[in-house]
Formats: sequence, C-alpha cells, structure tokens
Amino acid sequence: SDGLATYGETEVRKALETKQASTLLVSEGVAYKRAKLVDTTTGEAQYITTKSPFDLQERIKSIGGTVRVESETPLVDDLIDLAERQGIAIVIISPDTAEGAQFLGSFYGIGAFLRYR
Repeated sequence: SDGLATYGETEVRKALETKQASTLLVSEGVAYKRAKLVDTTTGEAQYITTKSPFDLQERIKSIGGTVRVESETPLVDDLIDLAERQGIAIVIISPDTAEGAQFLGSFYGIGAFLRYR
C-alpha cells in the first residue's frame, strides 16, 4: 500500500544499500548471474548482470578492451548477501505456485517492501 514496494534489480539493490528496504523478496526461479569484470589494463572493475554464458560473452564483446571475468555469482545469492549484511529480512518465493510464478514472470522475481518512499 502507498507505493511502499519496488522491483527489479537496480531499484531493489539501491533500496537494500540505503536500508530503505524492510524485506527482500526473491524467487527461487531467478536465473540471472552477477559478474565482476576487471579491465586488465587499468584494473578498473565493473559489475554486470547476465542471463546466460552466451549473454555474458556478448556483453564483454560490446564493452571491448581487455576485460576478464573475475567472479560470477547467482544474482539471488548476491542480493541475499547484501540484505543479510544490512540486517534486512528475506523471503524466498517458490515459482511452483500461481502467485510465485506470477511474481517471477511479472516482476522478474526480485522485489522489496520499503520502510519509506
């Protein structure tokens, strides 16, 4: 109610980092991974989210330069770790129910209830 929820990786991550979120909602069905890429020339790191190894390779090609994958983590695990560090409650939702499948399909399986707007 009152718009005290958000969804999608970028918005949820921001809400977790700022402790604006009171509860993280994640679906067991989320297939995305978060990869840390490092430029071998400058040492500069950046993070990207991908759905498949092919998608990761395409994203690396589009970035160009000399980039290597330093680490790759399931997106759900990354968000759960962030929520735990911030002391935020976590609810894991099964995609095996009608509501869980709808959450995964409509909201990409990532959402958060907010403490404030």
